[in-house]
Amino acid sequence: MVGISFSNTALPGLTVGTYAPTYNEFTTSIISKIKENNFVIDQFDSRELCSDAVKRGDISICLVFPQDMDATNNEVSFVVDYSKINLVWIVV
Repeated sequence: MVGISFSNTALPGLTVGTYAPTYNEFTTSIISKIKENNFVIDQFDSRELCSDAVKRGDISICLVFPQDMDATNNEVSFVVDYSKINLVWIVV
């Protein structure tokens, strides 16, 4: 795990959950970029469902996008099991 956290190698098959109140061109482009790195994307209908999926171990990490995300409103929240906190840096 330490080697992975310092390399640029993506983890094939890593499942990333996403939630956005509204998906737009900006959020879709970010999700597409994540998919290019061989991550599996699972979109959720609410922050709670995405967060619960992390707790159950169904997904590895959840990205929560803000309402109407754009270049100035771009603060993404990450929900992750603390034992897998290095996954945030891999996805970023």
